[in-house]
Amino acid sequence: MVFGGSYGGMLAAWMRMKYPNIVQGAYAASAPTVYFKDGAVTPEAFDDLVSGVFNATYEDGRCKQFIKAAFQLFADKGGDSGFQQMVGTTFNSKQPVDSQDKVNAALLTLESGLEYMAMINYPYPTSFLEPVPGNPVKTACEAAYADWNANTTGKSDQEQLDKLKIVTDVYFDNAHTPGFQYDFTQTDAAGNLDAAGWDVLACN
Repeated sequence: MVFGGSYGGMLAAWMRMKYPNIVQGAYAASAPTVYFKDGAVTPEAFDDLVSGVFNATYEDGRCKQFIKAAFQLFADKGGDSGFQQMVGTTFNSKQPVDSQDKVNAALLTLESGLEYMAMINYPYPTSFLEPVPGNPVKTACEAAYADWNANTTGKSDQEQLDKLKIVTDVYFDNAHTPGFQYDFTQTDAAGNLDAAGWDVLACN
């Protein structure tokens, strides 16, 4: 029997297929075995599942709604120098956020963190990516949005960024380290996991 998760799950499934005379069965957990270009899975499938995890936190979907609204600011105002400075200050960025490209990198970093948070949304603490508590998505959404209703109308850009930071801190800085700085050059946000090999494997 072979076991694996994520890429390891793909290897487990393929090993069973290639060597059925040796491997009697495979447990392939969260294994995107058909997630390839022109394959049966749409490119949006992964993000749809991530959104679903956040959407399920509150019945009215407010967690997903607020994150979406905050991310929309990056798309709408990324070229504005005032917004760039706001992003850099709010997230205490290691590098100046002073261009559209750097706002895009910040957005990609935050998106990656939330994707990983959904992927490791276990009922117990884990640290193989970044140290997070059990049920990190619920923890993040409750901390940020429990005191807001489901309507983003009337919320300032700063208020929305502040709430987004509360959410992303659960992944990037759950320990609330004094002076913690976000590193927006690490857009894959893999933390303790060396994910460089995945990029090579995925491209190949």
